[in-house]
Amino acid sequence: MARKAELFYKYSGEQNYKSMDIVAIGGMFTAEIPDSYVVPGNIEYYITATDGKDPSGNNRTGRSPESGTYLIEVR
Repeated sequence: MARKAELFYKYSGEQNYKSMDIVAIGGMFTAEIPDSYVVPGNIEYYITATDGKDPSGNNRTGRSPESGTYLIEVR
């Protein structure tokens, strides 16, 4: 299980991402983009998670998707 997970999100066209921790609840991970941010348009997002360090001391971090972003269309 991941030790830490984060959600990175932004409006399409914005340069910088906002981020928030993803919380584990009952074996599932959850995060909610604030209501004030959910307005008509597109929200791009990606997720990172880490489960500690490998034997060499490097962080074991994954990203989904591996490149690019997911897209939510808000109407």
